[in-house]
Amino acid sequence: MTDEKADARDALAALQQTRNSLAASYDYPFARHLAFGLLIGSFVAAQALPTGLRMGALGLALAGIFLIQRWDRRRTGSFINGYRPGATRKVTALLLLAVLPILVAAVVFGGPERPTLVVALAGLATLVCIAFSYWWQAVYLRELGGEDAS
Repeated sequence: MTDEKADARDALAALQQTRNSLAASYDYPFARHLAFGLLIGSFVAAQALPTGLRMGALGLALAGIFLIQRWDRRRTGSFINGYRPGATRKVTALLLLAVLPILVAAVVFGGPERPTLVVALAGLATLVCIAFSYWWQAVYLRELGGEDAS
């Protein structure tokens, strides 16, 4: 019975060590959070462009999503989807609730006629996304560490 308990304890310790190692690899640098913020901010900023250019800018922004995925995969070996089950999904939902009104404001009140307003809203979206990116990471790391992150 003692050997089984020791084996179980060793297995749990190995699992926690693996989780700690994963957590260290998912502690992203500021540049990664900035890239995400700028990517989403560019969706908003594109609203200041005429329709044809806007579509091109949105296409570039979509390509940026794939570049971030590649960055993550090179750095950690995987990409963690923001819509994954768990407490991080709530953070993602709140991010959408925070950013969508900014995008709608850029479309409705901005557009090519008011580029200054659109750029200001894009800056706001960028800052909001950087903050949410840090929050999302903190929640994910708590989950990875075995804590209840909800």
